[in-house]
Amino acid sequence: MTITAPTDAKLITLQVSLPGGASATYTIKVVGCRGQTLAGSPDEFSTQKEIKIFPNPVKNQIEVVNIHPDDRIALLDAQGRVLTEQTGTDSSILDMQALPAGLYLISVSNHHHKQYFKIIKL
Repeated sequence: MTITAPTDAKLITLQVSLPGGASATYTIKVVGCRGQTLAGSPDEFSTQKEIKIFPNPVKNQIEVVNIHPDDRIALLDAQGRVLTEQTGTDSSILDMQALPAGLYLISVSNHHHKQYFKIIKL
């Protein structure tokens, strides 16, 4: 088996020799967890910014940071009903002041992933 991946690779070529002299070649596109094509080494997978939500617990407003512009942010109640939804920016603020105390979820999603965060409203 031979793997070819230049340091600035967006594509990796994998060449496999099979029994009986047959071979197969695969081209793999290197993408990050948000679906963007990565350039460079596999270390770039670990350079994705971690989504952070604070403060938690929250009284009035909660901030969601490191959001990709394609992300959708949804605030859900404990039964999973969508209360508010908006498109992400690098930093988004959700107003929770009028909501009763309890457990809520924030969903951050796009075409490639969906992530949930538990929020406690005081």
